[in-house]
Amino acid sequence: MSRILIGSILIEQGHLDEKTLNDALETQKKKKEKGEDKKIGEILIDEGWIEEGILLDALVIQSKKKDEN
Repeated sequence: MSRILIGSILIEQGHLDEKTLNDALETQKKKKEKGEDKKIGEILIDEGWIEEGILLDALVIQSKKKDEN
């Protein structure tokens, strides 16, 4: 089963662009190096790039797509 990435869903929905996603992934990598394990959605919210409701909607879509596969 392939993974359905939340970042891809957010881009498909028009809530995020590739650059912002890459910035968030870089932030996630730096945090991980410091021992902080944060999910990408948490980082996107913390940085103000998306609102919590948008993330929740995307997580619902992600769950539905996983169920379809």
